[in-house]
Amino acid sequence: MQDSQGVARRDAEIRELHESLSLATSKARDSSRALLAVVRKLCATFEWGFGEVWVPSRDGSALKPGPAWPRANPTYHGFRMISRRLGFRPGQCVPGRVWSERTPLEIADLSTDEAAFFTRRKAAVACGFRSLLAVPILSGDEAVAVIVLYRTTALEGPSARTEAITRAVAPLGPVIARKRVEVELAIRERQQKAVASLGLHALNEATDLERILGEATRVAAATLGVGHCKLLELLPGHDAMVLRAGIGWREGLVGTREVSAGKGSQSGYTILSGKPVIVPDLDRERRFTPSRLLTEHSIVSGLSVIVHGHQGPFGVLAVHAQQRRSFTADDVHFLQSVANVVGTALERREAEEELDEHRRHLETLVLKRTTQLEKSHERLRLAERLASIGTLAAGLGHDLGNTVLPLLCRLDSLDANDLPQRAREDLAAVREAVEYLRQLSQGLRHFALDPEDDTASPRVTSIPEWWATVRSLLRNALPARVELDSRLSDDLPPVVVPAHRLTQAVLNLVANAAEAIEGEGRVRIFADAPRDAGFVRLGVVDNGRGMKARTRRHALEPFFTTKKRGLSTGLGLALVHGVARSCGGEVEIQSAEKQGTMVTLTIPVANRAPDPETTELQLGANVRVAVSLADPRISAYASLLIRSAGGDVEDSPDTEPGDVQVWVTEPGVANADAIRDYLGDDVSRRVILVGDGPGSTTSTTDPRVIMADRRGGPEAMRRSLRQVIFQLLDHSSHELTDTRPLRG
Repeated sequence: MQDSQGVARRDAEIRELHESLSLATSKARDSSRALLAVVRKLCATFEWGFGEVWVPSRDGSALKPGPAWPRANPTYHGFRMISRRLGFRPGQCVPGRVWSERTPLEIADLSTDEAAFFTRRKAAVACGFRSLLAVPILSGDEAVAVIVLYRTTALEGPSARTEAITRAVAPLGPVIARKRVEVELAIRERQQKAVASLGLHALNEATDLERILGEATRVAAATLGVGHCKLLELLPGHDAMVLRAGIGWREGLVGTREVSAGKGSQSGYTILSGKPVIVPDLDRERRFTPSRLLTEHSIVSGLSVIVHGHQGPFGVLAVHAQQRRSFTADDVHFLQSVANVVGTALERREAEEELDEHRRHLETLVLKRTTQLEKSHERLRLAERLASIGTLAAGLGHDLGNTVLPLLCRLDSLDANDLPQRAREDLAAVREAVEYLRQLSQGLRHFALDPEDDTASPRVTSIPEWWATVRSLLRNALPARVELDSRLSDDLPPVVVPAHRLTQAVLNLVANAAEAIEGEGRVRIFADAPRDAGFVRLGVVDNGRGMKARTRRHALEPFFTTKKRGLSTGLGLALVHGVARSCGGEVEIQSAEKQGTMVTLTIPVANRAPDPETTELQLGANVRVAVSLADPRISAYASLLIRSAGGDVEDSPDTEPGDVQVWVTEPGVANADAIRDYLGDDVSRRVILVGDGPGSTTSTTDPRVIMADRRGGPEAMRRSLRQVIFQLLDHSSHELTDTRPLRG
């Protein structure tokens, strides 16, 4: 009877305890507070001195320390600190064994061999503990927690308390499991809100990248509940990373501390592996060597993910804890989401910088093009003014000629009469004046003719006859304070240049000379023909202010001028240069500051044996030529020379010129095999090989290959190429027997 009453009383006590525990757990906001309430109630009810809870990690791989009671007892502080740094896998130590076997475990005396597997026995005994009881809290077949209770006295035999505690906590499993699910859901919700908030912050602070990076590390650390977070940027060379932003690190390290990008750090290993890296315990890590940054801050656990940039990894985002910490798949997804927000901000920043660069480049192009258009409009206006002047000059020359002709006829009629001597002297003076007007009208006609029209006047010009025609025009081009002097050699041979082009070239030189003279001065025109030289030197000399070295170097370039825009076209000396080049001649400028200037035209003489420099080239309309030259200037000149000779040019940037009669190329574009493939067995094909003489890298003995030597600069290249084309024309109607290159 008494036994049955005792059993009923215990059952009532257990029901009362269960109701009390159920009420405490239901009121708790989360599973941790619920378990703390349970262990506190058990310790108070059954007089256990200390109780602790072990709960599965979020990934379910091990047990981690949970709440303990009493929390602030200094006697148990050392034992509690040791426990907080530990974790147990299934079957390991007391909590692990109870977790895996899902049955209670009682150790009556910790000093016996029965407690040998209890790894913390020494620390427990040092705190005065003599026995313990470990009880699982089950939810179905899963142990959602393990409660371990300690007391300072040994247990004597099977205890009714063990059964009572086991029965009291048994129904709590589903409640604790539900609390755990609620916590996980709350964590996920908090993580999602954190990512959304960070994304909004990145949009609002798009121009301040440093603030975005700093906010990303703060959000990651706060959301995951860790004390350290870092964002490392991969440096050029990809052998190191710098701490770009972070939280929890010693002052002065952000922006300066570097870590290895290889296996010398967790972040470096993350880059190498290409996937997230979880480190439960840094001391047991074997995949990489912990960096000094982590060891200096007593880091135990960590999680790291890659921050992807526009053209590859930007760096690594990582969180770290100073105690053992497990990270779940949800944690990995959250941290990767934060890293993706950072990567998107980086890509947006790069895109904005590229857009800014494109905008600045476009503005520069527009400004440049606008300037070019303004200059072109100015040149067009000047050209129109020159055309108007030319039209006026042509009209004046024509009207003056029409006026002079009747005067000359009447003078001839008077001269046939028998006049007194005084009248004849007056008549001679009038004739001289009229002759001056006639010469002036012819000079104006020469000035007004199109300088590009070689048919406007005969191609061959007699210098003495030309001088007699234009002397008056040139004299009138000079101010009264400047004297015109001439020194022309006797017996000058005819030259290959139209008279009107020569007039315009010399008139430009005389006008330039007059402008260079300040006050009184002298302009001299000279012409001589060195013996057997094959050319005539015609020059204009002044005693003006001379040219600076830079002006002399650029004087022959089109539109180059030292005068204000609107006062000069910059085409005068360029026209002179064009006249000389068109007839196979040259222009030479000798000048120095305060020492005057001499400009000399070298003009080939007429009626000589054919010469590549003076003979007009005629390839014929049916000759097709491919040009494959790397230097655009040489390529443009060769194409111009071939077109002026009547050939048809086809640009061919590669080593397959196509079906053409002549291929102009160079060793850097075509090798010997390409040349042999092109020539084949066709005896009518030719190759002009532009190289550096006999030492060129492409060598061949085929007589159909003719060398053009480009050594000596652009002018030497021009003469050499012209001679080679002349040689090619000469070979086109004769058997090829000599393939030695001609050099200018």
